[in-house]
Amino acid sequence: MNSRLGTVFLVNPASENGATGRRWPEIANRAAAAGLSGDALLSERPGQLTELARRAADDGAELLVAVGGDGTVHEVVNGIAGRTGVDLAVLPRGTGRDFVRTHGIPHRLDDGRDFAPGRARRPRRTSRTSPAPG
Repeated sequence: MNSRLGTVFLVNPASENGATGRRWPEIANRAAAAGLSGDALLSERPGQLTELARRAADDGAELLVAVGGDGTVHEVVNGIAGRTGVDLAVLPRGTGRDFVRTHGIPHRLDDGRDFAPGRARRPRRTSRTSPAPG
């Protein structure tokens, strides 16, 4: 296992009809300019972000940044379910953006400077899960 990885971007290049993949270098540069940089893992197939999130958390990542839409957030959350010591941020790049709208997360990176280190919004519990009975 690696020592602390710091920040890991979990990117769905297919989100926003493929625009995220095409624009990822620009998005990464803008995030770095806002004080948020780290390693990037781009998914190659549906469901892979769950595996990548789990592996990054197990390898000591402190912050996972889901870059994509609602499906991306869903996969990343499933990957870190039950793990402690890892935070989640979202850079919205989907078409529906239900998650970010519901939780008041800025839709534009320029408006999301509060996700930069030292400016993070207070974490809040969005849900609690428990095993299915039986």
